[in-house]
Order: sequence, then C-alpha cells, then structure tokens
Amino acid sequence: MRLFLQESGILILAAVVLVLCGTGMSSRPMIDLPAPQPLWELVGEPSLPDPARATQQPWLIREQTIRFHEASLRALGDMSVSFLGNLLVMLIGSTSTHELIVQSRTAGALNSTIVQGILQGGMVGDVTLVIKNTAVTGTIHFPRRVMKVEYLGDGNHRLVELDPEKFPPD
Repeated sequence: MRLFLQESGILILAAVVLVLCGTGMSSRPMIDLPAPQPLWELVGEPSLPDPARATQQPWLIREQTIRFHEASLRALGDMSVSFLGNLLVMLIGSTSTHELIVQSRTAGALNSTIVQGILQGGMVGDVTLVIKNTAVTGTIHFPRRVMKVEYLGDGNHRLVELDPEKFPPD
C-alpha cells in the first residue's frame, strides 16, 4: 500500500509538471506594435503594364513596385509570436494611407502564414496575404476594384490594379 501511495504521488507530481510545462510552452511571446506601422511603401511612380502584357491581359490597369518593411513583415508572418496591432498600407493612386486591421493569421502550407484582414480609410476592402519568409502574394478586394500583390523574386514585389469587369469568364 505504501508503494502504491508513493507511485501515485510521483504520478500526480509528474502530471502537474507536464501541465505547467505545457502551459509555459504554449504561450507565445507577443509582438505589440505601439502604433500602426507601415507594411510597405510605394517605390517610384505607378505605370501601365508593358504593351505585350497588356495585350495578353487586358484586365491589367496599372502597377507599382512596393517594398515591404522588414520588421512589419517579420512580425506579421511569424506564427511563433502573437501579433497585436494594425498596419498601414498605401495603394496605387492613393495619397493617403489605409489601415490594415488584421483579423486572423493561420499557418499555411510549407511554413507560410495566411493573413486575413480589412482595410479602412477611404474605401473599405478585404485583404488576404500569404507570407513565406520575405515573399508575399495576395489580393485586396474593394467593391469595384481589385489589387494583387505579386512576388517578383529577390524580395521585390509589385502591386497590380485589375479591372474585374475585363476578367476572362470562368
């Protein structure tokens, strides 16, 4: 009987230790951005797509190179930390920033992060981004406007405005 009580005590102690260790491991550090930080900046001026591309894809309106801010992108894409805060984005042809309110971040395939949110300020839109390291792709949907983020390679990206009425039929 005495051996049974000792074994029970050890099992209870082991269970408590496992629970405490598991709780400590499951809590993730938080990244709390003190104020909305820019997610990207526009580089240069917007341009029309090159003629060959515009002929093949008439739904392309204009495009602009964007540069992601490393700290903001890292904070948003790192699933090992909790993300608190909102981000600012500039859109093609806009003179003001829009606030990206992050609604969810989920782990995607191949160690990617899927971010969903809404844009506020001027027009309201839905945002979906897929982040893998420094490569980002995604879409921004407005009631009458669609923009797409394209990864060009070597950390370079392009923001493309599309005309949804000229998309080819499914």
